[in-house]
Amino acid sequence: MGTKFDFDAALKQMNAAAASGQFIAMKQRKGQPIFNLADLCGAKSQTAQLLRLFLIERGITWDDLRAKHHERRVADGMPANNISSDYNNIKRNISSQEPTLYYLQGLLYILGYDLTKLQLTVTDRVSGEVTTISTDDVKRILAPDTSKKE
Repeated sequence: MGTKFDFDAALKQMNAAAASGQFIAMKQRKGQPIFNLADLCGAKSQTAQLLRLFLIERGITWDDLRAKHHERRVADGMPANNISSDYNNIKRNISSQEPTLYYLQGLLYILGYDLTKLQLTVTDRVSGEVTTISTDDVKRILAPDTSKKE
């Protein structure tokens, strides 16, 4: 996880892929990061971009993912024969252009992270009004207000 990201090489790879119109296939090599800058640029949805950026910034490699997955699933009590199938499902879905929030939370859990806050900023296409809501708003609404006395 301590290798330095080579932006120049990634930029060359991205430009070559953009020129040829090809999708950059993920190659699973020992010590190789799961995603690179070219993969980030190729992501179509914001969720896919966030997932790729998180993995790039943390320097998560295929080896890291496999080790952490095995460790977490054993700790969760998953039967050994299911661990391999589960990992293969994760590998297949990690390159999805439309990862779900459920998948993102599961992957973060496996890697040892918790999603603590989610924020949405939306723009009305007609009026241009920008609205931001977050999980903090949900907590505020659901929590009883103890400052008011009846």
